[in-house]
Amino acid sequence: MLEVKGIDDERNRSKRAAMAVWIRTVNKQGGFGQGYFDVVFEPARTRDVLLKQASECKNRE
Repeated sequence: MLEVKGIDDERNRSKRAAMAVWIRTVNKQGGFGQGYFDVVFEPARTRDVLLKQASECKNRE
């Protein structure tokens, strides 16, 4: 999951913390593949973030 945000605030940080728990729980449960998430505050960095996640995913296999 990739989220694009314009600003970072307390609500967004809380949302990311909840997403981290959800991703860990789903990944630990198994049977659904592996989930990953990240946030981009500069849309021009989207490609870099996706490549980073793909690389990390490949390293986890």
